[in-house]
This record gives sequence, C-alpha cells and structure tokens, in this order.
Amino acid sequence: MVPKTLTAISLLGFALTASAAPKKPWLDPDGNACNGSPLSEACLGSDAFCHGEGLKTYGMAYMCLVDRESRSGSSPDATTASPAAAESSSSAPSSLPWLEPNTDMCAFVLNEARLGTKAFCNDDRARRCRGFDTAAACFDAHQPAPPQEKAREEKAPEGLPQEAKGPDEKPEEKPAYGSIPWKQPDRAACTFIENEACLGTEAFCKDEAKRRYGGFGSERECIDAHQPRPKMRMT
Repeated sequence: MVPKTLTAISLLGFALTASAAPKKPWLDPDGNACNGSPLSEACLGSDAFCHGEGLKTYGMAYMCLVDRESRSGSSPDATTASPAAAESSSSAPSSLPWLEPNTDMCAFVLNEARLGTKAFCNDDRARRCRGFDTAAACFDAHQPAPPQEKAREEKAPEGLPQEAKGPDEKPEEKPAYGSIPWKQPDRAACTFIENEACLGTEAFCKDEAKRRYGGFGSERECIDAHQPRPKMRMT
C-alpha cells in the first residue's frame, strides 16, 4: 500500500488546489435534465452525483464535493467560525477531515445512479437499499421507461435469435476471451483507490464489490472479458 503520509499529502494537495480554483455550482436534482443524460450531475444533483458517477472521476466523494459550492453558496468544508477566526485560518491551510472506512454497499456498488433503474430494481440487494421489497414496487415508484428503452426490450420474432436480423444471418459468436488486457498487480498504481491497475486482474475479479463497480456481475464474467492470463516464463 502507498504510505499513509504520501496519501495524506496527495489529499492535502488536491484540497489546496480545489480551494484556489473557482468552485463548480451546487446542483439540485432536476428531472427535466434526465431525458438526455440520466447519469449527469444536472439530472442527479451534486450530492448523488459525487457519491455515484463522480467517483469515476474523483475517486472519492469528498474530492468531488470539495470541488463544488455548498447548498448555501460556500465550499462544503466551510465553517461558521467568527470573522476573526476565519481571517486567521485563511492564511493557513485547513486540515482535512478524518474519514472512517466506508463499507456501505448502498452508497457505492448498489447505487441506482451507477446501475440504472432497470438493473437497480431487478437486484434484490440494491432495491432494498431504497426500501423496495419487490421489483414491481420499485418500478411502480419510478416514471415509465423512455421509449428507446422499451424498444430495446422488445423481443425478436419467434424462432429467431435476438441478435439475428434475417433467416440467413447468424448471431455473432462470443469469443473465448475478451479484449481487455490482463493486468498484473502494480503497487505503484495504488493511489486513492485500489482499482484493477493496482490489484491486478485476478484479485480485482475475485473482489465482488470492485468487480461489480466495474460492471461485472460474476468472477467468471470478469475473467472472460479479459485476455488470457500471460504465461509465466521459467527462469
């Protein structure tokens, strides 16, 4: 693992850079913006975005939030200290907040903003994060799926595979292995999060939380999406 001191320095450097740069505006959820881009910050709002889709860019929700104005128009880490205390603290960098490990699957892996409503409602664990006991109850609480989504769900004519478009066409055969390169563990790539580049493909695919965040439902699916494991050379 990267030494804690180095990680703290990196976090502090980001916070100082973010505090010097203009803050992005805080956005509240807007259903009108969801038609064109349902995973955008304009649709989800800044809070849900930073805890979901924003993790792909920032790595940590805090990094995303500190880069935005708060709901009241100030930065998320702003305090209500007196003017004298604020003036004295402005000359010295503020300390980063102490963060405990967050293992809440509902906030990251099982987040509806990441999965999409269809997968979210069909996943037993994910929908229970929002209090839905059944898929039907979850779907009933949402707006109807857009027309293009319904069109994709229409079944092919009976007797034809889903992928085929005519009697002489055959569905494309799935290759034995995918095209994603196989990665070996590389501690130099371990920064804010332990991703595949850090852990290596084998450990990444075995970790349920991490592979689901990468879009793989099972270890087998994850392994199959990659190129074959390189053979070790005998010395």
